[in-house]
Amino acid sequence: MKGIKAVVEQFHAAGVKVLLSYNPWDNGSRPSASSDEDVEEEPNSVRMINLVAAVDADGVNGDTMNGMSAIWWDTAQQLNHPVVLQPELGFGAFQWLHNITYNTMSWAYFPYAGAETDDIAWTGVAELPYPSKYSFLVNDHHAQICERWARQHTNGE
Repeated sequence: MKGIKAVVEQFHAAGVKVLLSYNPWDNGSRPSASSDEDVEEEPNSVRMINLVAAVDADGVNGDTMNGMSAIWWDTAQQLNHPVVLQPELGFGAFQWLHNITYNTMSWAYFPYAGAETDDIAWTGVAELPYPSKYSFLVNDHHAQICERWARQHTNGE
């Protein structure tokens, strides 16, 4: 934990904000209660926000998430540690729209057609990423450009 906090401090000293990655699909690299014990675990959202506060990070990047619910935000407020919540998805599913006040960032994907194509999205020469629907609805919503699958990353500067 001290090492992570030291790295966060170095980034902050350079004026860089730090989001920790939360991967809800990863269920093999974090401790959990033994099946023999009758122990109720904290929700992962609470555990993650506690980690963010412990290392003084600025928020959470929610990999593969359509939205991040109010429990993330409320937990941070209870710890007096405001956070940025950045779900990956959200541009496709409006049922998460009620989280717009909590999900202050999102990803802006460059178009992707697949690895087997010569499409401009795969080669990385598309001119604009897909905009976040949140950005249309909230003026100060920030979308991070993501060229995850591109072979070259020259457009997302």
